[in-house]
Amino acid sequence: MISTKKLFILFFSSFLCATTSSWCKDGLQIKGKLRILKPTTLQVNDLNGTLILSCELQPNKEFALFNDTATTDIYTLRIGKTEEKIYFENHEVNIIGYYDETNPEQSSLSFKGIDSFLTLQEYLPADKDPDTATVSLPANAQLSPNMVSALAYLANVNDYYSNKKLLDMISDDERNSLSARWLVERVKILSHQIIGAECPDFTFTNVNDQKVNLKDFRGKIVVLDFCASWCGPCRKEMRSMLKIYNELKADDLEFISVSLDDSQAKWKKMLDEEKLPWVMLWDKTGFPKSNEAPSAIQTAYGFYANGITVEGYAGNGKEPLYIVDGKEVTPSVMSALNPDKIERVTVLKDKSATDLYGEEGQNGVVLITLKQGTPGMVIRRGNEVAENAKVQHKSSLDLIKTVYIDGEKVDLGTKTIDDLIPAENIEGIEVKKEAGGKGEIYITTKKTKAVEKTIAKGNMKVEGKVVDEQGEPVIGAAVLIEGTTTGSVTDVNGNFVLSVPSKDAVLVVSYIGMATGKVKVQPKLTITLKSE
Repeated sequence: MISTKKLFILFFSSFLCATTSSWCKDGLQIKGKLRILKPTTLQVNDLNGTLILSCELQPNKEFALFNDTATTDIYTLRIGKTEEKIYFENHEVNIIGYYDETNPEQSSLSFKGIDSFLTLQEYLPADKDPDTATVSLPANAQLSPNMVSALAYLANVNDYYSNKKLLDMISDDERNSLSARWLVERVKILSHQIIGAECPDFTFTNVNDQKVNLKDFRGKIVVLDFCASWCGPCRKEMRSMLKIYNELKADDLEFISVSLDDSQAKWKKMLDEEKLPWVMLWDKTGFPKSNEAPSAIQTAYGFYANGITVEGYAGNGKEPLYIVDGKEVTPSVMSALNPDKIERVTVLKDKSATDLYGEEGQNGVVLITLKQGTPGMVIRRGNEVAENAKVQHKSSLDLIKTVYIDGEKVDLGTKTIDDLIPAENIEGIEVKKEAGGKGEIYITTKKTKAVEKTIAKGNMKVEGKVVDEQGEPVIGAAVLIEGTTTGSVTDVNGNFVLSVPSKDAVLVVSYIGMATGKVKVQPKLTITLKSE
């Protein structure tokens, strides 16, 4: 017979196994303590999007999560608005450090228990273009089957041979994880793209509303092109194909363009404009806006909605200027952008583009703002950055340098310079360092032809202020007299001064990411801009 005292000891030991850092079962185990400015959430989802773990994090409070059914695999870890794909094994993971939800790039998180994940980072391709990158492992690489499939998922390259080699390292009875199942399907899809492979069949509609099958062209060499009326690069490529078509035209050669337009009318309009001589077909299912639900043709041929296209804009076949978070990027970078990471897209055309960007903006400008946290978490081994986390925490609360915009001192508070003035409106930045001091940053804004930061000669003086919906000043907003190129730019307090020809004049106020506002002039006025 067991005594009461012994029974109590047995019960208490079981309790420890379930709640302390030394769990007694396999599964996904995460604990830690984060320095955060306000409560936020931590979530873990598997590759199917199923929620595995979740809790609300409190400032400087310990947390511990455990799921005994989770297996070793790739998971999405979300802390606040920031997320990262991480390889978790069946042992304890400890997270400490500082997390700033407002400025995640200033966060400093230290992880214990993810050594395998950090090892996988060493094998990821340096080439970030999925169409040209490959994955190769050194001969001495010691990877478990789960690590192999995780590597394939993290690399996400379109090279069949790389993926097939990785899949061959995993036996059939070891392909149970979600990443392994993904790899099996990925290899199947990519196998259609190798030379000599049989193309997946399809049936689409031609310009005469007749059904056409790919198998109807068996015995011929087929050049297969996927396009859409709104895709400028696609239409440019089709015109380039015309030259090749005319040079190589033969009875055993066939060109086929498949449109992924959502509208048959838009597709037929493109046909009328381009007047191309080969077979033109239409896939009425269109082009999905997300990778989460690819169409049948996308799945069959292995291309997805990674690229960003502004519908109705790039139809002239000329590349616009792409600006992502204030930095110019190439079309290839655009094609690799994940639409799910985009917060806002603004298109500047014609005069509004050239006024700000000169000749570079003559084909239009596409301004893209990414969601907060898009860059991902700063993940480090163990206690590598224990001191760094303290520094990051301090610097986020205490401005390192004093900032001046057009000669006026600015109190950033919790904001960044990007919050105050868009990068495309900055003419120059000068940093002055002082011995023993924090230093100073001087920012000069652009003064474009369309927006001059001077008072135009006129008969009526207008003193105004531009604010957002929260009443915060909008810095760098363009204020123009309607029908003219005369105007001003708001200063660091959102204020402007302008002389207008008459009391009947109308002011047009614009700012990237906000709806353009119009207001009749008054000697003193406040203009509120709303988000688009």
